[in-house]
Amino acid sequence: MKDEYLVAITYIQDGAQGNELALSIEGWRAHFKEQFRIVVFGDKPTVDGVEWIPIERVPGKEGEYRPALDVNTKLRAICLYCLEHRIPGFIWAADDYFAVNDFTIRDIMLPVYADDELPSKWDKSQNDYWHEQIKTRRLCEREGYETVNWSTHLPKWFDPILLLRVIDDYDLTETGYIIENIYSNKYTTRYPRTKLSKDKDRFKFPVWYPELDREGFRNALKNKIWVCCSVHGWSEELENELKKHYEQCHLTK
Repeated sequence: MKDEYLVAITYIQDGAQGNELALSIEGWRAHFKEQFRIVVFGDKPTVDGVEWIPIERVPGKEGEYRPALDVNTKLRAICLYCLEHRIPGFIWAADDYFAVNDFTIRDIMLPVYADDELPSKWDKSQNDYWHEQIKTRRLCEREGYETVNWSTHLPKWFDPILLLRVIDDYDLTETGYIIENIYSNKYTTRYPRTKLSKDKDRFKFPVWYPELDREGFRNALKNKIWVCCSVHGWSEELENELKKHYEQCHLTK
């Protein structure tokens, strides 16, 4: 019997756009070629028939990046859930990237990174997330870890024991550090890794703007696993194109 993998989606309903969550789940069901179950952790999902573990949102805290606090708190709950149910590892996912080609657990477990270095300088033109990345870099430097930027906006595999250790050692439910960069710079150093490159990798087609790059999207349907949407990238056109893709997947099953 094949292993059943846990896909844990951390979810804030107010942050979702359009039909993102439903389409994200459609992508997993259409293209993930493993036995798996999806569990939403956080706000009540807008999709029927999905397992849900309610977790209250973390309120804002002065001087800290609230989304990171919220994610870190949810990830701690997921770790405890895994330990309670003897789940040796889980896939952390979000509602704003969408699988458009088949993939396996090997594609999730492969260490993929965004850039050779985390940012080191900040000015007032940059947002709070950028500031937290710089704070995270400084922590990694103090601890003697690498300072690679692992924030890819892609699904990520976590060992719940190791992740819980990172969360508790650095008090990450109270401080807004970017968790995947501490975890991966501590534990992923000995593995071969792949750097994202929009023109070369097979993993990610980013959508940054509401005006959809139609040629880029058509190419992504041929050679990328994920279409990843930024806060400003969602559009009715993207939603309709994803719906058409998944409808075609159903027809060809």
